[in-house]
Amino acid sequence: MMPDTSVTFPQYGRSSQHQPPEKLRFSLLNRDGKSALHLCMPTFMLEKLDLPFDKRLAVNKAAELFNVEYSFAEERLALWEIQMMGIMYVKSPSLL
Repeated sequence: MMPDTSVTFPQYGRSSQHQPPEKLRFSLLNRDGKSALHLCMPTFMLEKLDLPFDKRLAVNKAAELFNVEYSFAEERLALWEIQMMGIMYVKSPSLL
């Protein structure tokens, strides 16, 4: 006889460890709406790419390498660009 592995999540209801409640799964998968972008095109892999300077060519190359749609690659590269600018800003010396 298998032990009862069910758990009750106050906001999501009763579930087992093998079958989380649908609301919890949706919440975890869509926490910030960008999870799929990071899973399909991880930052550490983007950093190793030698992407062209032209944005359209870079998006085309990334879409082809990661086997994703153009719009998906375009959105991920835009987020990565923002992330890189933030890192460069933090690492830049202060003028004060």
